[in-house]
Amino acid sequence: MMPLVQVIWLGASAAFFALWVWMLFRILWQAACDARETAEARDGKWPSAIQPITQFSAFLRTPARQCSRWQLIALTAALLTLYLLGLAIWPTGPG
Repeated sequence: MMPLVQVIWLGASAAFFALWVWMLFRILWQAACDARETAEARDGKWPSAIQPITQFSAFLRTPARQCSRWQLIALTAALLTLYLLGLAIWPTGPG
């Protein structure tokens, strides 16, 4: 049977990973929607392959998206910290 601290670690890791994936999906979905809006405003066609990448780089620079950037950074740091903590609570490491 697993010790309680390891069970709590597994639950917290799963929750933070799910939040991290959801945040990344939301950011990428918004970049794709922004690229579609830009393409429709330009010539009414679907965006080219480079436009979502351009929108993602705009996400990294736009002051309006600063809150989302900091949330993503915080979730990434928390996830990495949890994984490092897992190395400490498992004598042989997880897995």
